[in-house]
Amino acid sequence: MKLHLHKCFYVLFTLQKLCPKVWLPSRLESDCILGDGLVLTFPHTACSPLKDNRLELRLQCWGSWHEDGFLFVVAGEPRKMAQVVFRFPQNLTGRRELTTKLFFSPVCPTERDESPAALTSVKQLDLLMNRTEPGICYDDSIHCQELAADGKCAIHALYRYANFCKRSCGLCNLLPSPGAECRFPEEFYGDWMIFSDRRQERVSIHKGHVMFSSLGEFVCKGKHWNRDQYKMLSYYSNGCRPRYSCLNFVKEYDETLQFRMSKSSLVDPSFRMCDFKDDPPPLDGAIRSRRFKTLLPLSKMDENVCGLNGIIRIRTAIQDGRVCQGTLSDWSARSCSSGSRLKLKLNGICPHKLRALTRNGKIAAIQLILCH
Repeated sequence: MKLHLHKCFYVLFTLQKLCPKVWLPSRLESDCILGDGLVLTFPHTACSPLKDNRLELRLQCWGSWHEDGFLFVVAGEPRKMAQVVFRFPQNLTGRRELTTKLFFSPVCPTERDESPAALTSVKQLDLLMNRTEPGICYDDSIHCQELAADGKCAIHALYRYANFCKRSCGLCNLLPSPGAECRFPEEFYGDWMIFSDRRQERVSIHKGHVMFSSLGEFVCKGKHWNRDQYKMLSYYSNGCRPRYSCLNFVKEYDETLQFRMSKSSLVDPSFRMCDFKDDPPPLDGAIRSRRFKTLLPLSKMDENVCGLNGIIRIRTAIQDGRVCQGTLSDWSARSCSSGSRLKLKLNGICPHKLRALTRNGKIAAIQLILCH
């Protein structure tokens, strides 16, 4: 399954009436950084619809579809199967308010179900949602201006009011600045391409900025003192809260640059967040991974065929006299023509390190370098 099928929708809402007696509303953020999934936060245990009254629920998107004028999104906790379904109105553009259903089951009824009992057989919750204000500095609650007028911003319980009413309390100047505070080595500068079976994306690196064509812009805020690890910050104009990530770069060869990315964080954990792990299913490391991903220089990328126009046989003797043999080909049996992908096939006699380059008989990152 391709990566774009897992991508959630890009909207941000505040859940105003999930818990009406609490002044601070619950919150839903969706894929602020691609692969983050959905994050539901609740201001009080009384507001949480979860069995254990947790205040935060992180969900990975498994897929979505349109039906009967609605957008259905299937999601589940990381490293678990699908558990819930969100049902949104299909057209979200420009809407400030809407009602969403949250089904606590991966199988949800639709309006076309013949049995009325089907609509009530699954535990569900109606969420009256209001879109958050755009920009970086905003109020999380519609009550913030009233609270500021009552002097709540100045009381000792800073995190109770002022932290959620930054604009009304005049704290916009305390937010992290959008400017870069560190720079990458000049050898990193340029336009690059991530190329793999599941992901093709352009990446631009210049001074203290990294721009991914699908992940957005990351601004450098600090460099580790003895490793090529950088603390990055992402800003948004749609109401998503700024997020910190760690990027790790390795430059071993002149023509390539390797990198990996950590999970994002809403708070600044310094370099403790540089703990690189694979994305849980269904992404399976497509964006964040323990292993490095290869960046190829965009200026040397070519969509033309490799030029072998057929199959080259490989045969060589190794130290013990046995013969390592195989084929290198750019030929597509399906189209009966040359293509832009090289296939390397080797027998079991070949050295393990050489056979490790192949994966199902194909070379991913190396193949385009060979074509030039």
